[in-house]
Amino acid sequence: GFCACFSCIQLKYGILGENGILKGHNMLMPAVERDSLPEGAVKLLNALAELNAHETWVQRAEMAKILGKARLTAGDMAYLEMLDVIGFVETRQEDTNTPMGYKWVYRLREDS
Repeated sequence: GFCACFSCIQLKYGILGENGILKGHNMLMPAVERDSLPEGAVKLLNALAELNAHETWVQRAEMAKILGKARLTAGDMAYLEMLDVIGFVETRQEDTNTPMGYKWVYRLREDS
């Protein structure tokens, strides 16, 4: 199965060094409480709440602005993926007229 723990998601985004590789790690992540989330993940949830993401889809650039950044980092992206997998955030790909052809948007799940 797909491993949704933050360490494995970090590996996917290449933000752990050689010493951070975990072996034999393929278990699904158990239910997680908000107060046990890493600080960076909580900051993203707070930014989404500030942007009224219970009712509207939010772009990465909007979250970055709230966080005082020019753009989200690879670590932020890993947190967003983790938050989606564990049920705090919904993620959707929308078509655009950009060279990439799409953008990612996010919103909070109703019970977040």
